[in-house]
Amino acid sequence: MAHIYKYDEISDTLLILFGTNEKATGIELTDHILLKINKKEQRAVSLTIMDYSLLTQQTHFGSRSFPLTGFSTYFETILFIKDYQYEL
Repeated sequence: MAHIYKYDEISDTLLILFGTNEKATGIELTDHILLKINKKEQRAVSLTIMDYSLLTQQTHFGSRSFPLTGFSTYFETILFIKDYQYEL
C-alpha cells in the first residue's frame, strides 16, 4: 500500500498516511510529532509533523535530533496494562 504525503504550508504541517485515514489513537512522541496507531491491529496509521520546516532546518552540528519521549511513556503504559491483565 502506498504512503500518502500531505503538506499544509499555512500550518507548516506534514501528514504521512500509511494507507487510508481511519480512526486511531494518537501518541505525542514530541511537542512536534504525533503518531497515530490502530491499537487493535497494532499498526501505525499516520505520522503528523508540526512545524515541519523548523524541524528540517540544519543546525551548526548537522541535522536536528530530539528524543521520542512520548513513545517510551506509551509503551511502558501498554506493558503495565498487559502485565496486569495476565495477573487477573
